[in-house]
Amino acid sequence: MASGLFFAAVLGLLQLSFGTPSPWTARLLSMEEANGTNETETAPTTTTTTTTTTTVLFYHKVTGQMTLDVDDPEGFVNDPQSKVAIAKSLASQLNDVEEDMIEVTLDLEDARRLAAARALAAQKVVVTYVITLSGGDASAAATLGTDIVQAITSISTEDMKASLTQAFTDAGMDVELGEVAIDEPTSQAVDSDSEDAKVTIQGSVTIPSPKPSPSPSPSGSVGDDSSSSSGTEDEEDGSIMQSQAYVFMLLGLLTTLVHA
Repeated sequence: MASGLFFAAVLGLLQLSFGTPSPWTARLLSMEEANGTNETETAPTTTTTTTTTTTVLFYHKVTGQMTLDVDDPEGFVNDPQSKVAIAKSLASQLNDVEEDMIEVTLDLEDARRLAAARALAAQKVVVTYVITLSGGDASAAATLGTDIVQAITSISTEDMKASLTQAFTDAGMDVELGEVAIDEPTSQAVDSDSEDAKVTIQGSVTIPSPKPSPSPSPSGSVGDDSSSSSGTEDEEDGSIMQSQAYVFMLLGLLTTLVHA
């Protein structure tokens, strides 16, 4: 009988030692699993949007002519550097005008058709230039065209000849320039509805997708309020007290059996 009770007491102690985990241990395992789940997040994606904007500018073209007396008119017209040098010379004397805004054409013309009072058999070079100006509105473009016309009209033949001679020298051209005649230029608006008056601007905008929100913590994790934590701690305290009482009861039973 005594030996049977002793065996039962030892078995109870073994069950107590190898029993299921306490509520506190279970709560720690749950927190670890929750942390592992929150660390895995989907990477945000990006979306690229391409926009096309057509802006309408207002243009004015200033057109004028000059007559140049050179030693070799035909050779001058056929030399591609002649147009470049004339455009550079005009741009250097005008504000808000760049060399690439000026288009130059060259032609030969009998001097007798230009000056009937003089019976000259020599040919001269007729320079036709077109300066393209642009503005954000019609009024601004027209004002700019008027200013350029006035600026060209105010250039003296001596200043024009000196500027052209310097431009020919800079271009490495061997030109003997004589008389220079400057006609009064004109300014004319360009139709803003034409394709030449439209500028298309393209751009790309990258929009990041919103970052996904982290998964909510499972029940019983760090995110629980104080009331849940308090309830769990009370349950743990009660479990510990019950285990201690059971141990003391078994120890008392073993002592009784040993002295019997």
